[in-house]
Amino acid sequence: MKHIHCPACGHAFKYEASRPDKPFVKPTIQDVALYCQERGNGIDAEFFWNSYESKGWMIGKTLMKSWKAAVHTWEKRSQTNGHAASAIEKYLKG
Repeated sequence: MKHIHCPACGHAFKYEASRPDKPFVKPTIQDVALYCQERGNGIDAEFFWNSYESKGWMIGKTLMKSWKAAVHTWEKRSQTNGHAASAIEKYLKG
C-alpha cells in the first residue's frame, strides 16, 4: 500500500497499485460442465464451449477475461427468455 500526497492540500491518500490482469485460461468442456452443474443453471456446457471456441474465446474484438462471467451472462439471458436454450440461440444469432 502506497500513500500519495495531494499537491493542493498535502493530504495523504492510500493507493494500491493495480496488478496486471491474469491471462485468460481457456476452460475445458469438463470445467464448464462442472461449473454449470454446481450452479444448477441448465446450460449445455458443450454448446457453450463450442460457441466460444468457434469465436476464439473473443467477445467482439476483445479476448474473454472470465468464462465464468460469461456463464453468468448466459444464465441472465436464460432467465429473461424463459429457458437456457432460447438464450443460447439468441446469443448465437448475434
